[in-house]
Amino acid sequence: MAAISMGGVSPRSRGDRGMVWLSCPSGIAGNLLLAALLRLAGNAAAVGRVPADLGFASQLHLRRVSHRSFPAWDLSITGIDRSRSADLAGLRALVRDSGLAPEVVDTSLQVLAARELARAAARGMEPGELTYVGDDVEDTLVDIVGSVLAWHLLGRPELRVWGPIVVGAGALAEASALLQGFPTVTGPTELELATPTGAALLSVLALPGSPSTPPRPAEVVVAGTFARRNDLAPLVAWRS
Repeated sequence: MAAISMGGVSPRSRGDRGMVWLSCPSGIAGNLLLAALLRLAGNAAAVGRVPADLGFASQLHLRRVSHRSFPAWDLSITGIDRSRSADLAGLRALVRDSGLAPEVVDTSLQVLAARELARAAARGMEPGELTYVGDDVEDTLVDIVGSVLAWHLLGRPELRVWGPIVVGAGALAEASALLQGFPTVTGPTELELATPTGAALLSVLALPGSPSTPPRPAEVVVAGTFARRNDLAPLVAWRS
């Protein structure tokens, strides 16, 4: 894939090709954002190669489902090697060795660093001291690198969140640290709805603040809900 120059500017300060909006009434998770951006980008083949690019045997699956009688998209990863473990240095090495465009690698590393910083701080540890095992290696990296790649394929649009992000319960210290500047609300379940991966992606790619009324959509994607729960409203993404 050809490299895309960002001119040394922070990823979320650039919006070369329009704007993408997110509504997060059921929180934000890496697989939800990846499903939404993948559908908007329309290049499933490139993003589908991300596990192999990272050296994994796992596979991405995007399928159409029904959510409250509305069509939605569900993304899952199968074939994860749950015996795999790595620290931050190991995760960074996998991303750097992926062979993806330098800008995709650099942005992915920014997201990974933000996630590590928040998780370590919540545990009273220093960045680099955490060890990741199983899903926390493959699932995390595929969600991060896949979302960043899909965002680049979209032309690095300005990414904004409309309305508050529902964070649920659970690891709220991590979500609060990563989502500073974004309006958030707790509830309506005891689930952790704003995962560290989803929150870290927004902290790097998205900008807080939204108008009082939603912008007119040109294309809408419904990306399902956290933990595939029909009692929660789905994440929605649209171009304007």
